[in-house]
Amino acid sequence: APAKVIRTLDEAMIARLRKTAEHYQNNWQRFAAGLKRID
Repeated sequence: APAKVIRTLDEAMIARLRKTAEHYQNNWQRFAAGLKRID
């Protein structure tokens, strides 16, 4: 079924969502850099 619009987002909320996504992208890169294989 197609998506259903529940509410519209204002520019401030869109900016906040983008900032949050950017934060998560930076975190996975930082965390992945600190991983090491355990055999």
